[in-house]
Amino acid sequence: MELFAKKDLEERLCEEVATILSEGDLDYLRSLSRAALRDALENEFRFLGLYAYGDHEAPIVIHRLVEQHLDQWCAQYLSVNVRPFSH
Repeated sequence: MELFAKKDLEERLCEEVATILSEGDLDYLRSLSRAALRDALENEFRFLGLYAYGDHEAPIVIHRLVEQHLDQWCAQYLSVNVRPFSH
């Protein structure tokens, strides 16, 4: 994935995360483990159509970006530190 395309994708992810974590069911989102929240966000990004069906590289880039920023997003939008081992 080109650097420009990756940067655009990262900006779009941040916009979508702000919407999801600001307007979603905060009690539910706070109850999720880190892995469950990560998976929920990645599923939502697929649903939103942020990349083409046959694009195999974008989901990998998205996963890396979510892993990189998830703790920051939780602290910023959910005012919690995620719990890595809760279910």
